[in-house]
Amino acid sequence: MADAMMKLTGVISALLLTATAAPSAAQIAVRSTLTGLTGVRLAVEDIPLDAERDGMTTAGIQVQVETLLSRAQIKILDLETWNKTPGKPLLQVAFVAVKNQAGTYAYNLDVQLFQTVQLSRQSSLSAESATWTAPTMVHLVNVSRLREDLHQEIEDKVGAFVSSFRAANPR
Repeated sequence: MADAMMKLTGVISALLLTATAAPSAAQIAVRSTLTGLTGVRLAVEDIPLDAERDGMTTAGIQVQVETLLSRAQIKILDLETWNKTPGKPLLQVAFVAVKNQAGTYAYNLDVQLFQTVQLSRQSSLSAESATWTAPTMVHLVNVSRLREDLHQEIEDKVGAFVSSFRAANPR
């Protein structure tokens, strides 16, 4: 019985490792939209007033994201360079939050890369579209833990973008 359980555990572990090690076709397709990018323009949306009153700032989020991108050697494009860059890659970070009377926040952090894309059936038509998106989830957190949780969420989601960017653009 113990031997069978050990074999089953081994098989499950191998399947899990295989599933997480190999990117899916969809992940490869999304990642390929990052290939050839030399950098991104960064847009951090204004945070809700309640969060601002509780000590969060748009500038603080901006600095944290800039630091993570800089550490990863991903260039942050100024407006002039961005306007000349094919696809106009824009990394948008939006913190959306609602606070209840008990001091609990429901929040989400959206991290998306937008690029100008063209329709294959009519190449004269182009539009801005999200070509990379971090997985989203609504979090519930007490006001006392908001800053810590949000900083970790930024690390995780911007870190996922950095990983995808680096996979598509090895040094």
